[in-house]
Amino acid sequence: MTRMFRVLVVEDDLALQPFWTVIMKRCFDRVIMDWAVSSEHALQMVATHNRSGLMYDLIVVDLF
Repeated sequence: MTRMFRVLVVEDDLALQPFWTVIMKRCFDRVIMDWAVSSEHALQMVATHNRSGLMYDLIVVDLF
């Protein structure tokens, strides 16, 4: 069985969500995607996941 990859996308433009979904599904056979619309929200999500032992495999950040 292939491993499930956990990805966090930090992007405030929700119109890009379908684009990132297609990209991630092409990169990984099995993927769980989380979405944060701000850096504060992303930091909170990372901290929560780290405490529960579910770390992200990849974090994509919109720097602009």
